[in-house]
Formats: sequence, C-alpha cells, structure tokens
Amino acid sequence: MDADFWQKFQDAFSRATGLAVLTVDNEGPISEGSNFTEFCMAHTRKSAEGAKRCNACDLSGGKTSRETGRPCVYECHAGLVDMAAPIIVGGQQVGAVLGGQVLPEPPDEAKFRAIAADLGIDPDAYWQSVQKVPQQSREKIDAAAELLYLVSTKIGEVWHQKTLIEGMSTSIRGDVGEIRESLGNLQAEQDKISDTQEKLDAALSDIANTVERIGVVASGIRTIANQTRLLGLNASIEAARAGQLGQGFTVVAQEVRTLSSHSVKTVDEINQFAESIRANVDAIGDAVSISFKAAEKESAFLGELVAACDKIATRSDEITKYAAD
Repeated sequence: MDADFWQKFQDAFSRATGLAVLTVDNEGPISEGSNFTEFCMAHTRKSAEGAKRCNACDLSGGKTSRETGRPCVYECHAGLVDMAAPIIVGGQQVGAVLGGQVLPEPPDEAKFRAIAADLGIDPDAYWQSVQKVPQQSREKIDAAAELLYLVSTKIGEVWHQKTLIEGMSTSIRGDVGEIRESLGNLQAEQDKISDTQEKLDAALSDIANTVERIGVVASGIRTIANQTRLLGLNASIEAARAGQLGQGFTVVAQEVRTLSSHSVKTVDEINQFAESIRANVDAIGDAVSISFKAAEKESAFLGELVAACDKIATRSDEITKYAAD
C-alpha cells in the first residue's frame, strides 16, 4: 500500500473518532501509532504485569477477527474498549488495524484504583491519566470498527489489483525483449525466418492476452473505486444525520472520496495506454506480414518493428507508473 496515504488516512480517522489506531501486517507494525493514550502507554504497558495482560488481550482480539474475518470489538483487562479489524485481500488476511483505547462510559474511580494496585501502578497517577481517556458510546465504536474494516479492505484490494497490473507490465517488457531479440535474428540469419516468425507470433499473442487481462483488472479497479465512492457518500450522509457527533466522520468520508476519484483517473490512464499497446501490437503484426512477403524491403520494416517495440516498452513503463500512483 501507499504508506504515506495510509498514515494520513489513519491519522484522520483517529482524529475523527477519538480512537487510537495502529496498522500491522503479519510481521509487525507498518504504520506509526495514532492518538495513543498516556493511560495505556505511560502506565498500563509500562507495568510488567500490565504489558503481559495487554499482549494477551491483543492476541485474543486478533485471533477472533482472524477466525471470523470480521472486526472484533472487546473490553481490555484495564477497562478500556479496543478493536481489531482484519485487512483481507484475495480471501486472505494480510494484516489488521488495531484500535481503541477509549472508555464506553465515565470511569469509576474505585475500579481503576483497584486495577492500579493490582498492576503495581501508582493509583493517583493512574486515576489522573484515565480521566484523560476519550469516551465513546459502544455503538459509535462498533460503527467505527466496521467502517475501518470496509475501507481498509477496499484499499487493500485496489493495491492488490495494481500489483497485478505491475506484474503484467513486467511481462509485456519481457515479451518486447524477446521480440527485439527475434528481430536481431532476422537481420543476422535469413535462413531461420520461419522459426523466428513463430516466436514473433507467440510473443505478439502473449502481449495481446496480457493487454486483455489488464482491461479486466482495470475494470475491477473501477468497480472497487465506485464501491469506495458509495461508501464515502454513505459515510457523509450518516455523518450529516449524526449532527455534531458525526462531524469527525466528514474527514474520513472526504479521504474515501478522494481515493475513489484517484482510482478512477488511474483506470482511465491505464485503459488509454492499454489501447495504445493494442494498436502497436496490431501494427507489428501487419509489419511482420508485409516483411515476410517483401524480403527486399525487410530492413525498412525491421526498423519499424523496433520502433513499435520501443513504444510498447514506453507504454508499459507508463502503466507501471500510473498503477503505482
């Protein structure tokens, strides 16, 4: 994924919801933590026993979300509400968004002083820090977890589709290299024209098939972008309905719509370059046919073939560039 975009989105989501947020893959964190609380980081997790219990809660929540493929919202051992939202791409979980560190209701002083004593933490400092923890209704926390799950999964799917396009572009460059090598063989060994023609036909066929696959993938990105746009629109509507409580979600909705618009533009650019490649493939096919029928003009046609190959290589690089944006 685009790390800078995701960090900005995560920070905006955290500001809008009041939730602390961290994104991880299967190896560990892949983002900076957003809006972590003093209560958790400076006190609870500083305690050896507190850190042990926190890790156990994280593992339990992550296990539940992984097994269900759905967000898991739960109360941690220290009385705060946390969540784990899986990022699923191609039917596999590639990471998760961890969040929470909020109170579902005003803190009970006696309860948190007892927790502090149990963990070996100064009760006065613990009580002061818990009063700074944001408070959110359980309904809002559940809604935030669901929204983050939907958006992060859609972004993951777009990233996956772009990765496929980059792979196809690499395949095209490889095929172009084979064509150029074949053209060199034509110029050096006229007696191997038949074998060379078969290689050319196979390489051109591979490129044509790859271009068709690019069209299919680009269509998939457009569909995901439209779904993401609707998700952003629905988030805006719900934010408007929620009035003052939903103002923060307006920021999230804007980020989602921005992503959707960018994805649609990327699809349009990819389709233009794919069409250009398709035209150049046709031009190469025509030129090859003429070249073999008119041997006396072969040198000129070979020059045209090399130029067409260069154009395909350039368009392939541009597809990779736009897919990576």
